[in-house]
Amino acid sequence: MSQSRRGEKRQVRFRSDRMFVVDNQWYFSTREGEERGPYATREEAEAELLRYLYRIGELAGAAKTRHGAS
Repeated sequence: MSQSRRGEKRQVRFRSDRMFVVDNQWYFSTREGEERGPYATREEAEAELLRYLYRIGELAGAAKTRHGAS
């Protein structure tokens, strides 16, 4: 879990898998430890998470192609 910045009040986060909400703004976390957001709604965050996963998959596929893997 990330730490609060100096001088900021620690936020309570409600997580469900990769999705969480802070101050009524939605975020998702990646396996790499990044937090993406904020998004106005959970649905918007979920849609962006799917786009993110698709892009990562595309990048992984491109890397395999460049390195000769199938």
